[in-house]
Amino acid sequence: MEQTLQLESNISKDYYKVGGKVILTAHFLLKRGSCCNSGCKHCPYKKKSEIVSSVIKKFISLPKNIYTMKFQPNGNWILIPDPTKTKTESGIILGEEAAKSQSTNILTVLKVGPDCTFVKENDTVLIDPRTEAVRSSIEGTNYLLIQEFQVLGLF
Repeated sequence: MEQTLQLESNISKDYYKVGGKVILTAHFLLKRGSCCNSGCKHCPYKKKSEIVSSVIKKFISLPKNIYTMKFQPNGNWILIPDPTKTKTESGIILGEEAAKSQSTNILTVLKVGPDCTFVKENDTVLIDPRTEAVRSSIEGTNYLLIQEFQVLGLF
């Protein structure tokens, strides 16, 4: 049976109600200033264990050949993993729209060119989502090459 989300008319930026329960939004929780440790659905504050876990997960998911790769970008070019996923971890093949929704623009920098001044190898960066990149297969793995100015910031 499909459950329909009924939102009440007194919805605000701070909360909404589902089945009589008040759900606080990330907007409200950010205004609050800190985590209350109640397990809020939209909590914008990550616990240290979650941050460490996500960093370890990113490290483990780096391509196996990255440390032996002979490729070195030129100028201010940056090599990042290709975030395009064509199938899920369970093997389900994704259509084009679903694949787009599964990709991310927060990536780990794998290699940097000698003229890069802001970004270093192993930095986690936010890439401009409007960026056009050069897709390339290097030693059998797909990567993207972007220029340093396409990086919006570091984490």
